[in-house]
Amino acid sequence: MKTQLKAVRLEKSVMDSVARIMKNKKYNFSEVVSDALENYIEEEKFSGAVNNAFGSWKEKDHPGLKNGVGNYVREIRKGRKF
Repeated sequence: MKTQLKAVRLEKSVMDSVARIMKNKKYNFSEVVSDALENYIEEEKFSGAVNNAFGSWKEKDHPGLKNGVGNYVREIRKGRKF
């Protein structure tokens, strides 16, 4: 894996919290920052996907759900034995 060196300024309280995590989990600073950034990136991707998907559900494509999910499920289950 190719890496880059970056300088980061953090508040002392943040560094104190990171130091506790590093001590408890036996991580180094780079691992903590890398994991945090990877999680942040995944959250941003998910948030973007949710925002992009807004409005994509069209009632005309799902007429069975017009009266609600509960009614739809009951209708599907009619006559089935569980």
